[in-house]
Amino acid sequence: PINLSQEEPIVVVKKINEKKFIGGAAIVSCHAAGLNANSHFISVTGDDKNSDFLKNGLKLNKVRSHIIKDNTRPTILKTRYKASNRSLLKVTEVREHDISKKISRQIINIINKKIKKIDVFIFSDFNYGVITSELIHEIVNICKKNKINVVADCQSSSQYGDISKYNNVDFVSPTEREMRLALSDNNSSLSVLANQFREKTSVKNIVITL
Repeated sequence: PINLSQEEPIVVVKKINEKKFIGGAAIVSCHAAGLNANSHFISVTGDDKNSDFLKNGLKLNKVRSHIIKDNTRPTILKTRYKASNRSLLKVTEVREHDISKKISRQIINIINKKIKKIDVFIFSDFNYGVITSELIHEIVNICKKNKINVVADCQSSSQYGDISKYNNVDFVSPTEREMRLALSDNNSSLSVLANQFREKTSVKNIVITL
């Protein structure tokens, strides 16, 4: 921060530096690789420089990427403006429409080719239109037929998500807020919520984070 503007009541700041990181579902795949897993990452990006940055970052982290480019959406970029380690503003460049059936089919084809080598399938869902309900249903069925454990995480931070769309999976780890949103319940205890959620979705294991 430099000063207060005399023209309008806002803080004037000076840019010192910037850093760019892999985030979202991609960093989950990097963490898996960091635990010595043979990690494959499947997602949809734009046809842009941020997609290239993502691919290079995944390669450096020893993640095998399977990126499908969609020219109807940019690669998601979230920018935080920080001063003294506090965020002043967050800007997200994103398109949230559902992927096309063609792209959905490409994702399924990739999974079918890799399915015999998979031990665990992780849905890391930030609710920007890539993971549709139809895609979830088809992937879960493929994994169940091949006796593969399925894990799901569905973000509801600045965006809206519904973890209850992940039926019959082996493990979910919603926040308390995400669980309450899924069940439209602001009053019940966490143990009651977990039991209600299991009855609704047939999920085997639930960890609610605070």
